[in-house]
Amino acid sequence: DGSAPRHLVDVGPGGSASWSADGERVLFTRGSTPSVVESIPLAGGSSSVVFRAADGQRIANTGPPLGMFLQLRDGRLLMLLNEATGLDSLIADI
Repeated sequence: DGSAPRHLVDVGPGGSASWSADGERVLFTRGSTPSVVESIPLAGGSSSVVFRAADGQRIANTGPPLGMFLQLRDGRLLMLLNEATGLDSLIADI
């Protein structure tokens, strides 16, 4: 709409952000070895955790176009999870 950009959240170096499937929220991870996906409304406010990986797992960055995760139209998240050692991978559909 041409208005000035608004600051919603700091994701830090290596963090990632993506639109929610309905376009009403921003889903994001913080830092370069994330294990949590958070969500914040476009209007601003507090973030909430929408996914937390099991202990010893992290969310892998697969690069464009997926990045670290993708929210499907039905609200599920699609992501690649790695063991903290980086040796094993699991595709998660939650």
